[in-house]
Amino acid sequence: MKVGAFIIGAQKAGTTSLFNHLALHSNLLTAKVKELNYFSSDKNFEKGTFWYHRQFGPNWIKSLLQSNATYLDATPEYLYYPQVARRIKEYNPKARFIVLLRNPIDRAFSAWNMFKNLHEIGLDETEKYIRFYDREVYSALYRLLSTPEFPSFIESIESELKSQSIEPSFLKRGLYARQLKPYFELFSKESIMVIEENEFRENTRFVLDRCTDHLKLPKANWPNNFNEFHSRTYLDKLSDEERRLLVDYYKEPNKELFSLLGKNYFW
Repeated sequence: MKVGAFIIGAQKAGTTSLFNHLALHSNLLTAKVKELNYFSSDKNFEKGTFWYHRQFGPNWIKSLLQSNATYLDATPEYLYYPQVARRIKEYNPKARFIVLLRNPIDRAFSAWNMFKNLHEIGLDETEKYIRFYDREVYSALYRLLSTPEFPSFIESIESELKSQSIEPSFLKRGLYARQLKPYFELFSKESIMVIEENEFRENTRFVLDRCTDHLKLPKANWPNNFNEFHSRTYLDKLSDEERRLLVDYYKEPNKELFSLLGKNYFW
């Protein structure tokens, strides 16, 4: 048995909600925690598939009694880090993927707010959120979270535009076409399902049914009410000037994405 279903991103696009809803399906077996970061972290990947499979705990044994079970790994880093698609291809060429995309402007600002909140909590507590990263990435995020005063959103994106580092990635994670192309090159188009975040929030039951169809699972009896998992309200608001700057920044990348997908999200 190999992991055959992946929610690969994007970060801050609703992957936690999607993961928790799909985990209710009796034929989907999930890991003990969301975001295993096996294929995206060199230090985790070097532990090998035995370590990876152990993260699914009792579900790995349960699968022996459930021949139609499918393992689900939900890790948003899988969309962003370039080595992941090739690693998954080598691990399971028949894997199927679900991708949640959010307006990259709102995604960037939400990610900045998330890191700002982590900074306020304190490094001793938040270090656990970055410890799985490899040395270069860990160092970049550690510097950001340990700075005496967290940079404003405009300062953060201006700094990122001048940097060649993969992290912090408030802007770069919104360049979706660039991140999806390795998957389209290595896997069949039919194996990749792309969902827009607003569609998921407004038509949750319909989207979940589409997901189970995509993963070739039987229909599920979803609950009548869906709670949003890991949804936060931030005090900081995006200014009109900041939004105009990002509209220009993402104009061409969004066109590239819409051309790749054959649809327009009107972001």
